[in-house]
Amino acid sequence: MKPLFSDRTLERETIAIVRMFSELRPEIKQMIERHLDVRIRRRVDASDIVQSTFIDASKRVERYLNEQPMPVRQWLFYLAKMKAFETNHHHLLAKKRDARREHDADALQGVGSDQSTPSQCFARKETNRRLGGALSRLPYRYRLVIELRHFQAFSNKQVSSYLELSEKAASKLYMRAIEKLRVAMACE
Repeated sequence: MKPLFSDRTLERETIAIVRMFSELRPEIKQMIERHLDVRIRRRVDASDIVQSTFIDASKRVERYLNEQPMPVRQWLFYLAKMKAFETNHHHLLAKKRDARREHDADALQGVGSDQSTPSQCFARKETNRRLGGALSRLPYRYRLVIELRHFQAFSNKQVSSYLELSEKAASKLYMRAIEKLRVAMACE
């Protein structure tokens, strides 16, 4: 493919994209943090994924400038989102580093305290294990909406904005996710 830009123009455009990336860095990092699976956040810092996205963008900038499939800002966020998904996939599907095999210290909360009997601690731990198993079997979008609503305390309006859905669609997605989780818990 013949380049559309001279070397000097390519350099100017690349510098402009680098500046835009620098300005968007906090927003990109925040978006990556939202897309990283909860279990992965303990292992991988979002800043590392931002840096990896920057490296990826710098390698692809000439191709982007020749093709321009989307606006620059959208392209940078797209690359970052793909890096977050790759990271989730890498850590959740590789057997040796499978984050699903890790146990959360929160599941042991109450053990040894005066407020719980050993059987209550065991029951709570077992419920948490079943919930974790059921959540891990849900499709990503359902896990995400449940995570946003319950673990990150997003309102329905915030979820709809984050997922770029109408509030009604976000509410329906949440209701479907809860129903799927209920069914998955029953099978657990």
